Amino acid sequence: MNVNKKSVIRNISYSFLANILSLFLGILATFLFPKFLNVAGYGYYQLYIFYTGYLIMTALGMADGVQLRIAGNEYNKLDFDDQSSLFWLSSMIQVAIYAVLLLAAAVLVPDANKRFTLICACLVGFVTHPRYYLYTLLQGVNRLKEYAHIIITERSISIVVSVIALLLGCRDFRLMIIFDVIGRILSFMLAMSFCKEIVFRRPVIDKSIVTKSISYILSGVMILFATQTSSIVIGVNRFGFERQWGIEEFGKISLAIALSNMVLRCVNSISVVMFPTLRNVEPKKLPEIYKKINAMLMTTIFIFMCLFKPGCYIIGWWLPQYAGSLKYSILLLPICIYECKYSLLINTNLKTLNKEKIIGAINAISVAVSLVTAVVSIALLKNMELAIVGILVALSVRSMIGEWFIGRLFHISVMENIVSEFILSVMFIFCMYYNSGVIYYLLYTAVVCGYMYLEKNELLAIIGKFNQISSKKPI
Repeated sequence: MNVNKKSVIRNISYSFLANILSLFLGILATFLFPKFLNVAGYGYYQLYIFYTGYLIMTALGMADGVQLRIAGNEYNKLDFDDQSSLFWLSSMIQVAIYAVLLLAAAVLVPDANKRFTLICACLVGFVTHPRYYLYTLLQGVNRLKEYAHIIITERSISIVVSVIALLLGCRDFRLMIIFDVIGRILSFMLAMSFCKEIVFRRPVIDKSIVTKSISYILSGVMILFATQTSSIVIGVNRFGFERQWGIEEFGKISLAIALSNMVLRCVNSISVVMFPTLRNVEPKKLPEIYKKINAMLMTTIFIFMCLFKPGCYIIGWWLPQYAGSLKYSILLLPICIYECKYSLLINTNLKTLNKEKIIGAINAISVAVSLVTAVVSIALLKNMELAIVGILVALSVRSMIGEWFIGRLFHISVMENIVSEFILSVMFIFCMYYNSGVIYYLLYTAVVCGYMYLEKNELLAIIGKFNQISSKKPI
């Protein structure tokens, strides 16, 4: 099936604009929350964000399995009876799980602030999977406009209201968490209105539905594992940071991680639409698309990395109490190279080719590397810098192995990409972390310019394609 260029651009625009707004609001939160909350309060807020980031994993990838099966179809052609039954079966299981966890948190956690964050995270757990099920379904059938509205609703309520409260003098992190819970619940209600044909239908949960749910879990768990691997890799270390160095140091390193995550949010906005779009592209065209997008993506990230070092001076002036931890964001930033590539290109193409077992194996290796480096650096050596390098190593290994598989499947050479990106990552750390002089900054900038020159043919081809967007011819 051919894909109309204007339709692709429109879908990317909906997703990208929603995530740009989400990014802008995220920047507000990143720079205002630590400014007005004390270090411990910001640490507890980040602990809540940390907990909520893993709630979706208890569903074992069922929504991802559904998306894998329906990707590229039209919403009106879905079997609404089956989808309703699957939705309600999985939702009821999640409610039961988080009811038990909420009770356990209320009874077993002695620290009042930590207990509050856990209880709120469990409350969010009641709606996390149902909402995730609905908006991944909307992604799969290319209803990106509705998906965008859900994202905008959540972020606008949780962050805008929190920022207003901070500006009016509120300094209680618990209120920031409550606003976030409200935003998530209201965005779930909006998702239900977009999928009313599924939600407001009487479910029939029988043996066939249970069998289908198991099959979706078996196929989706690898996809979920793939999308959550970076969170697991970083989370293993963040858990160690909190246990080893306390809530204040946890908050400081969380700020550094939040800064590097800004780039990932923008790239993930494009990956949302890439999967259903690539499902409709002829397989023989995938290698050429891969090479062009890779050149554009890497060039954009390397240019951003050139601008990041001057930005650190501004951030240090605005948040002086966190100035010491900003150096860690320089170590974390090369993660964007590998995580963006994996999310946008490698994982998306492997999903398109139905290579879930390869995805699972790659991510298992990455998590294993992370566990080893975390134990050595945090538990044994108590070295935070080494632990952050371990995060970078684990995620870079995942990307490199994944790209090697892509090269074999597409019959293209990827070794030049792997080597050049590794050199640029090492150069960035050497020039920006260990040497802060202007000469080293200019040296890295010159290396990036050299990379752009080597990729000039692919970049010029992309520019030529964008100049033809107004054409109605299908690709």
